[in-house]
Amino acid sequence: MPYSVRLTLFIVVAVIIGLLFLAIFLLPPLRRALYRRHPMRMFYRHVMRTARDGDYYLINDFTLRTGKEEFIHVDHLLAGDKYLYVVTDRYYEGAVNAKPDDFRWLLYERGGGKRYVSNPLVENKTAMERLSILSGIPTSYMVGVVLVNDDCFVNRYDSEDGENFLVSERKFARLVRDFEGRGVEPFRKEELWQTVQDLHELKEGDR
Repeated sequence: MPYSVRLTLFIVVAVIIGLLFLAIFLLPPLRRALYRRHPMRMFYRHVMRTARDGDYYLINDFTLRTGKEEFIHVDHLLAGDKYLYVVTDRYYEGAVNAKPDDFRWLLYERGGGKRYVSNPLVENKTAMERLSILSGIPTSYMVGVVLVNDDCFVNRYDSEDGENFLVSERKFARLVRDFEGRGVEPFRKEELWQTVQDLHELKEGDR
């Protein structure tokens, strides 16, 4: 093999290996930075993929006034054929000691520190209840989902709440498929469309 060809191959291989090393060392911190700055935008990809695959309605960044100075905020409302999924995003760098009934959870941060964070399951359940009151949609037709990043470690825990779940990004689509596969009567298409329109009208940002 001519020297020029060997040299070209060596350069190409060296460039590929260099790019792989850059990807290995630079992509994780870049990904974490994007999640910190734009969490809803990053989680949106998974929710949107599930909505597209199931041909479901999706409302993002849903804010609803509940009082003169009070609001509830839901990152995503996914209207499936059988359930309305109330989705809240949470990005945690580290490990979370999740206790469903506690108002605060202990977060063990990646850098070695630890701090308390509010329990997103409690917040999401409150949002579901208020949304039900103001929209007229029974909570029995709702599924609460707190969506966390895949690289967050969450301890195993027992929960008696069968309508409010803490799941990682990669498990979200399966959770929706499981609920949509249940043997319950689906929404009528006309009623589902009207429900989504009513939610759009309730959305504070659209007023």
